[in-house]
Amino acid sequence: MVIIVFTACNQKEKFTVTGEIEGVKGEVYLAKVVGRNVENIDTTKIEGGKFVFKGSVEEPDQYVILFKENPPARVSLFLENSVINIKGDLKNPQEAPKITGSATQDVVDKYMEAMKPFQERDVAIRKEGAALNQTKDEEGLKELRKKFDDLQEEVKVAVKNFIRSNNKSVVAAIIVASQRLNTIEDIKAHVELLDPSVRKHKSLENFNKVLDNGKNVEIGKVAPDFTLKDMDDNEISLSSYLGKGYVLVDFWASWCGPCRKENPVIVKAYNEFKDKGFEIIGVSLDRSNATGWKKAVKDDGLTWPQVIDWTDNKAIAAEKYAILTIPANFLLDKEGKIIAKGLRGEELKEKLSELLK
Repeated sequence: MVIIVFTACNQKEKFTVTGEIEGVKGEVYLAKVVGRNVENIDTTKIEGGKFVFKGSVEEPDQYVILFKENPPARVSLFLENSVINIKGDLKNPQEAPKITGSATQDVVDKYMEAMKPFQERDVAIRKEGAALNQTKDEEGLKELRKKFDDLQEEVKVAVKNFIRSNNKSVVAAIIVASQRLNTIEDIKAHVELLDPSVRKHKSLENFNKVLDNGKNVEIGKVAPDFTLKDMDDNEISLSSYLGKGYVLVDFWASWCGPCRKENPVIVKAYNEFKDKGFEIIGVSLDRSNATGWKKAVKDDGLTWPQVIDWTDNKAIAAEKYAILTIPANFLLDKEGKIIAKGLRGEELKEKLSELLK
């Protein structure tokens, strides 16, 4: 009796996917979605108008079924250990195949249905905008932009409500990961909508890394050190500038319009306080565009040390500082502690006036 129970408890859960898709023949592939690519997992043949895949998965995940003799055709689904049936007709591409038996796929379908009215309104607004552009109706376009902005806010609320209502599903985690979130606070708020059981889902790896790194650049923390190459290909470390005065670590890029607009303000502050114990290290996110970076430094009159954050195809400093958008900056004291961040416009001058009076 004990042996029977032990065996039953250790049987691995399995899935069976049965498909009936009209208009296809030959070989069928089951592939896992990995980032922007797919990884073939299994192959079978259509027999008697049907195909079957059997196996097991560790957790529900995104998969796709591909047809060798109908390369554009595909069926996307969330695969889990259950009995899943797919019915469809490739001759009727307007109607998506019907997928039943996957609770995770049911959540996806529910989400798509919830978003459908917003998508229809978005299409209508864009169509109206195209017409107004033709007639150059500026007042109409202004009103339409407000309508579009209001729609975006409605979508944000609807998405949050959906995540909250389905917070134990991996689909909710994937929806969170797909949002364009520009602040650590916003990322944290969205992740906290999820049940703890899915907060570490692989789709949230980047967001969780940002949250972890964000804890290291809070006010009062010692700023992470970095070593990057300057305009003459010499290595410069942040730590080598500490202990002499206040240091501003300024993340920017030549292609960043708001950064370039901010540069004259920073130049003015630098010229006023550089002889009073103030230094700046400019950290460019121009990646491999060294020419554009150097030209912008010259054109904008940036005379302080400049480094470029691109090593082995990674922006190492930006990752350490949990940079999501630029411009972004961190003001450090002599010990390297962060005493202010995100100083824009006259805020930098006002803070330096307070510290170096």
